[in-house]
Amino acid sequence: LSVKAQKGFPIAMVESLINDGKKYPERFQLHAHKLGSVVGRFSAYLGSAKKEDWTMTVRAEQGARYVVFESLVQQAQFREQIAVEESVREAFSLDWPLDILVPIFEYLAKDRETVLSVRFGKKTPYLLDAGAIQLVVSRRK
Repeated sequence: LSVKAQKGFPIAMVESLINDGKKYPERFQLHAHKLGSVVGRFSAYLGSAKKEDWTMTVRAEQGARYVVFESLVQQAQFREQIAVEESVREAFSLDWPLDILVPIFEYLAKDRETVLSVRFGKKTPYLLDAGAIQLVVSRRK
């Protein structure tokens, strides 16, 4: 790593975002290997689209026992759903940058026991927590 990256990395800010994220309400939990399978298929489907267009919408209705994952490109729409550990307490819809998250989800999918917890508030970033790996994903504006 460059000296600039080593000295200038905002570790305190990242730790603060993670600690704040742990206070957000947990919206859902699911097995990471199932999400890895969905993301793998989406990346294959979207292979010919520009990486900037790789967005995955994640949504669920209140009381649902599954979360819907969708990806839209100009010529197609892809939709899959994954069962969650507990019923969804409050409806939500959010967008994740799939081009950035694909490698992380594929890595998490290698362990079939890993459970991914997703926490967020009305206007907060998203905290994706898989135990040893925690990731803060900013909201798209």
